[in-house]
Amino acid sequence: MLVQRLTVWNTSLYTEVRLMSQVKSKNTIAELGVLSNRNANKTATSPKIFQIQATCTLHATSASEVDIQPSRPLMIPYRQTKLVHFIRHGQAFHNIAENHRSEEWFDAHLTPEGWRQAEQLRSRMVAETIQTPELVIVSPLTRALETVVGVFGDVDEMPEAKENALMVQQVGDEKHSVSHAAVSARGCPPVVVLESCREKMGGLNFCDRRRNTSEIKSHFPAMDWSFMETEGDDMWRVDHRETEEEMASRGQLLLQWIMRRRETSIAVVTHSAFLSALMRSCGQGLGPSLQEELHRWFENCEMRSVVLADMENLMPEDKYHFVP
Repeated sequence: MLVQRLTVWNTSLYTEVRLMSQVKSKNTIAELGVLSNRNANKTATSPKIFQIQATCTLHATSASEVDIQPSRPLMIPYRQTKLVHFIRHGQAFHNIAENHRSEEWFDAHLTPEGWRQAEQLRSRMVAETIQTPELVIVSPLTRALETVVGVFGDVDEMPEAKENALMVQQVGDEKHSVSHAAVSARGCPPVVVLESCREKMGGLNFCDRRRNTSEIKSHFPAMDWSFMETEGDDMWRVDHRETEEEMASRGQLLLQWIMRRRETSIAVVTHSAFLSALMRSCGQGLGPSLQEELHRWFENCEMRSVVLADMENLMPEDKYHFVP
């Protein structure tokens, strides 16, 4: 995340914070990163650095008292960065339905166009020599899992055994799913299925509910299902639709999980509403054009690549640091 420095003057006290969210001129609300608490023992009339780990409200008496300094390139150790490719799933049947909330579209599959979009993205990554990520993270919803198969699976090779299949053979009915040959996991990076990157949860949107873990795992056996903690969709609540803030918080936990991984290049295959909430919780320190690029709605099978940087020392080993 690009970090800007925000100085808020309040009588004789100023506070330096690393700004990670929205800035307003009065009653400024900022999502703050963890800072050093140096100078914590000094008097209130001297500069003071606070350690803040939650959302805070900063008070300024006028707009002129909020001084945002020009951003500068941020230099941090390479090990603290990750290249992350965020990918929305391909077109699914509920995307073209008149009533996408209908129970008919429970955990919807990709359409023929959705499969074609996944193959197009695969071809584009090859043509532009985009390096295959070291890890793929995917939502447990079928349309996201099928997108992983289309983008990263070996569509030209049949698996030798079921456990080596990224996806087993699928018999479609034209209205709800597409017939597709089994796809081998050979050459595909490890694929981890995570609940934390699924679509907006709750309410009556049946397309966003997932199947039982054992059922969906049997269709995608070579993926890593070890992080799925429950058989049923226990996270779903009919009486509560997840808010933007709740999705953003879930997304931030996902980013923290990613930063603690050893892989430096990762793909996340997920959903539009979740991506929107996550992206809009980041990048407020960027210029308008970059914010627009980051925050705009994802199209089906769109891939948007970003660099994540963390100020904490989460990865102790640094293979790029060498002293002879």
